[in-house]
Amino acid sequence: MLLALHEIWPQAPLYTSVYDPKKAKWAEVFNVIPSWLQYIPFAKNHHQLLSLLTPYAFTKFDLSQYELVISITSAEAKTLSLPKKVKHICYCLTPTRYLWSQKANYETLGLKGRILKISSPFSRMLDFNTVTKINKIISISTYIKQQVYKYYLRESDVIFPPVEVISEKEAIKPLINNYYLVVSRLVSYKRIDLAIKACEKLHRKLVVVGTGEEEASLKKLAGKYTVFVGHLTERELAGYYMHCKALLFPGLEDFGITPLEAQAYSKPVIAYGRGGVLDTIKDKETGLFFHNQNDMGLIKAIIEFEKTTFDSKKCKINSEKFSKTNFKRQFKQYIEKYINEN
Repeated sequence: MLLALHEIWPQAPLYTSVYDPKKAKWAEVFNVIPSWLQYIPFAKNHHQLLSLLTPYAFTKFDLSQYELVISITSAEAKTLSLPKKVKHICYCLTPTRYLWSQKANYETLGLKGRILKISSPFSRMLDFNTVTKINKIISISTYIKQQVYKYYLRESDVIFPPVEVISEKEAIKPLINNYYLVVSRLVSYKRIDLAIKACEKLHRKLVVVGTGEEEASLKKLAGKYTVFVGHLTERELAGYYMHCKALLFPGLEDFGITPLEAQAYSKPVIAYGRGGVLDTIKDKETGLFFHNQNDMGLIKAIIEFEKTTFDSKKCKINSEKFSKTNFKRQFKQYIEKYINEN
């Protein structure tokens, strides 16, 4: 997303809270300007611990020389202190999860959760007041448009993020075959446990791509039908997409890039029917929705999927609507229209 915006406005600098050049090689094309948090020794690798300071850090950026600032954020990057002459458009990935939709879950996370619970009333008020000062909000999906209104009482427009995949010719074919696929960070809200339980009970092969804090517990849950392959190169991942039966997507996501990646490789998706997938998957055409977010709901969907025929061409055509070219055109037109009107 950031690289696509860089192609539209290559001279625009990128302001951020903390930045690790070794882990973000893609950002070398930007003039990256980090906040003062950059100089705290552990900040690059443990920036989550600084969430109470991050809003303050963003207010300290002097952006008065610009006419327009675009914040791309799910949390603190929108808390900018701008003079009235500088317009602010926020591309909202989601209302800050730990303050709103996932507040209860985050507050159970040990010491960090207890600190969040104490600070939450002040942080929510700051977050809400911040949004009232933003000139325009763009949401990444219809679902996030609804969430923005629910938590911030603000209307917003929708521009879908871009999806890009490498060519099928570059893909490396995996050694396994006849499998379902999960591509995800292994964290609790992604509900990878449902995919494992469903495939184990159905005796269906499942390949899990990704790493994360839930990896150990998910491996304990898995049996002989589940294979964890960790982090893959783009060429390896393309191969797994191309040769799977379908992508399993059991979590509730704000948008969800992997269902579009699967469709770009002509593969259907079996997904929990809420959130961003309602924009990106055509039920019974490029995928199949299940509506009870439990292993039995997914099992029924897999059984139904195996009785249904899907047109691979329709999957690929559907993914093309979310191309980088379309994203750049829509975003550029939106910004130019706003500037001309103001």
